[in-house]
Amino acid sequence: MAAGSCKEQSIEQIGSLCSVQLFDLQTRTPVGQPISTTQSTITSLAFSPNGTALASGDQDGTIYLIDVNTGKLGEIPLGGFSEGFTSLAFSPDSSTLAAGTDQGNIFLWDVKSGQVLSKPFQFSNLPLTGLAFSPDGRLLYTAAQDGKTSAWDVDFNSWAQRACVLAGRSLDQVEWRQFMGDLEFNPACQEEPQSTATPTPTPSPTPTP
Repeated sequence: MAAGSCKEQSIEQIGSLCSVQLFDLQTRTPVGQPISTTQSTITSLAFSPNGTALASGDQDGTIYLIDVNTGKLGEIPLGGFSEGFTSLAFSPDSSTLAAGTDQGNIFLWDVKSGQVLSKPFQFSNLPLTGLAFSPDGRLLYTAAQDGKTSAWDVDFNSWAQRACVLAGRSLDQVEWRQFMGDLEFNPACQEEPQSTATPTPTPSPTPTP
């Protein structure tokens, strides 16, 4: 278990939460010392399924990854991003971190490198209140403050296949870099489409009904 704490007022009050404390659920006692993270209110926390990392997001748009075993802190680079994070979720294999914001946007990061895996995609104009991956990691379920929910295809192999279908052929290296970013170059389509049309591929996470 993890909880945010503050120096000047109780956790029930609105204020600057500046540290995270780990707790042993069996003994209900603190584990180690509080881990300083931010001077901004901590608005979301999530453990990785493998139990090695804790993600902490704040209202000023910063995410920290905490090594649970050592308490070592590492910041995921956000490039000046300013939306506050209201929900966090790790993929089942702990390799991907999803983050929802107070403006309804969703971000995906590679946990090991801190690399953003896709452009942000918007689900709602209201804060996101919940994120959860499917057991196989291929879908990301989202919920917003207005009660709206959806499921998004976040399987990168699926994105690559969709790009193949839209292009009517395999992507070359320039196209792969343009539409798939820093994902490892793997352009071969499983089945070459029969269509000769070559529209511009625009793979992105799409909601699944």
